[in-house]
Order: sequence, then C-alpha cells, then structure tokens
Amino acid sequence: MSFKAKILARLKEKFTGLSNDAYLEHVAGKLESKVTADEQIDGQIDALNAILPISEAAKFFDSQADKRVSDAQKAWEAKNKKPEEAPTPTPAPAPAPDDMPAWAKAMQTQNDELKAMLTAVTGAQVAKNHNERMTKLFTEKKVDPMFYAHAVDGRSFKDDAECDAFANGIVESWGKFAQKQADDGMKNGPPPVFGTPPASNTEVSPLVKQMIADAAPKPAAAV
Repeated sequence: MSFKAKILARLKEKFTGLSNDAYLEHVAGKLESKVTADEQIDGQIDALNAILPISEAAKFFDSQADKRVSDAQKAWEAKNKKPEEAPTPTPAPAPAPDDMPAWAKAMQTQNDELKAMLTAVTGAQVAKNHNERMTKLFTEKKVDPMFYAHAVDGRSFKDDAECDAFANGIVESWGKFAQKQADDGMKNGPPPVFGTPPASNTEVSPLVKQMIADAAPKPAAAV
C-alpha cells in the first residue's frame, strides 16, 4: 500500500463524519511527499491540522460546493424555464464546448486558492523541520553558530536527503577550518623551551650551560 493510501486511510479514521473524500485525498497527496515511514504519518497530519484544521477546511469546502451546485441549478432552471406566452421563442445559442460557465470558473479559482494555501502551510512546516534537523547536527558536531548562521538562513530543500547533504557539507567545512586555525596557531606560537628557561633573554639556560661543559676538553691528570 502506498503512503498516500495509508495517509488517506488514517485521515478517514481521525476525521470521521467528513463526506468529502476528494478533499481528504487532496490532503493525502500533499502529505505523501513528506512521509518516508509509517510512524511519521500521524505527526505530519497533526502538524497540518494544528495550522489548518482539516475538519473545518473540509466543511467549508463542502458548503461552498453545495452552494455553487444549488446556485447553478437555480440559474439553469431560470434560464430554461419556458415562457407562458412565447409565440416564437428564440433559443439561446449553445455555449462552445471549451467555454466554462462562470460558476465553474469561480469554483476552480477557489480550489486553486485552497491548494495554494495548503502548499504554503506544508512548506513552512517542512522548512521548520529541516532547520531543527540541521541545528541538532551542528550542535552535536560543535559547529560555531557564527560559521553556519548566514548559510542556512532562509534556505529551503526539496527533501530530507538534500538537507542532510548540505548540513554534512557544513560540518566538513567546519572541521577543515578548525584544523587550519589550530595549525596556524602552532606556527605563530613561541618555540618550545628545552630544559629550565633562563632568568632573562641575555642569560644562557642551565641546560645549555651543562651541554657546553660536557663538550669542553678535560685537563690531563697530573703524573
């Protein structure tokens, strides 16, 4: 069973009493790309429902659809009602096959607006999840926030795999940067001191004095 079918089945379980299967199927289709495991289904549904209540949106969609159907029926009846006295009625020209009625255009516009709103809401939730995912990884790897803040601000990804690839690239760059900083610090630091350091810059250290004494020729023993 596909994730879309599983999400649709779960939506019907969680939101019983909704008669608009087409709307629930639309929601399932939008959430399908966000789910990669069965245990994520409830979390994605709850996240969307917290921002855009699914029951209310479905009921609103139903009410608008019912009203449009009723209005269209009344308009059709009024248009096609035969006059009581019409000696030579002139029938209205039939609309062209591709000429969509005004009520249908209005319905399509509202559907497009609802889809755009749903897409924006799910996109914002995905962006938030990706930001938290990257921040967790950077914290674990002890990446300085000043190193990555500008790079991740406002960035979006098409899926988790692209997000992970980008975050791992930042971690790798941070490791190279930190290593270079450490190497540069060793190059610019003071040279190591062998033995006990001298009391002043003009005094020879005790260790060097001992090395000179050991290397000097020893006097011959008296006969």
